[in-house]
Amino acid sequence: MRQRTATSRYSAPGAHPEGGFTLIELLVVILIIGILAAVAIPAFLSQRRKAQDGQAKDAVKTAQTTLESFHTENETYVTTIGALKAIEPSLPPQGYGPMQLSLNDEGIDTYRLGVASASGTAFYVRKVAGGSVVRFCTVPNSGGCGATLSSGPAAGNGRW
Repeated sequence: MRQRTATSRYSAPGAHPEGGFTLIELLVVILIIGILAAVAIPAFLSQRRKAQDGQAKDAVKTAQTTLESFHTENETYVTTIGALKAIEPSLPPQGYGPMQLSLNDEGIDTYRLGVASASGTAFYVRKVAGGSVVRFCTVPNSGGCGATLSSGPAAGNGRW
């Protein structure tokens, strides 16, 4: 019977190598997994932020639709969150978690609605005198918030 030496990796010439991986092979695999994780994790977190921002946008759009529907029927706007929630119960409760609804009566036929998302970005819809509507957000070029507005009542904020 043939004996193996400590330096020999093969049992006989032409035979199959011993099973297992070398340290270099294992390190290369770990390096590849690390690179893939470094690419995938930021992309995942970005998608999460966009989803949270989308939820906030939906809430503020629902509140705006509710306000406009009420105005069409009653020729005045609702001025409290409680009254708005009585009309549309699916709106997020005021002060509940990171998503809050704020309503500011800025005068006759004007309003400003705002909802803060879990990502920290607040989304607003503002109707100004004359009937024009401006949509803006507090963290430009991030998540669901677009480029910075350069003029108008929401200058300096992002658009959505």
